[in-house]
Amino acid sequence: MELPPSLDTKAMLARALEEGVAYVPGTAFYPRKSDGRRFMRLNFSYPSIEEIDEGMRRLGAVVTDELELARSLGA
Repeated sequence: MELPPSLDTKAMLARALEEGVAYVPGTAFYPRKSDGRRFMRLNFSYPSIEEIDEGMRRLGAVVTDELELARSLGA
């Protein structure tokens, strides 16, 4: 998943985990870690459709909050 350039998925991971959602930050998939800052890898192979819906709702709330924070900081 690609997010706006102002977001850093590695920095955002702790907040997502607090909300019960996990992902792999994109930096794990790039030779230069800075290239993957705004990407995340999601896994849908195990959860039910209902769990996926809830996880996406939670993750969406985290991303929305992070975007609002970035905007307030002028990023």
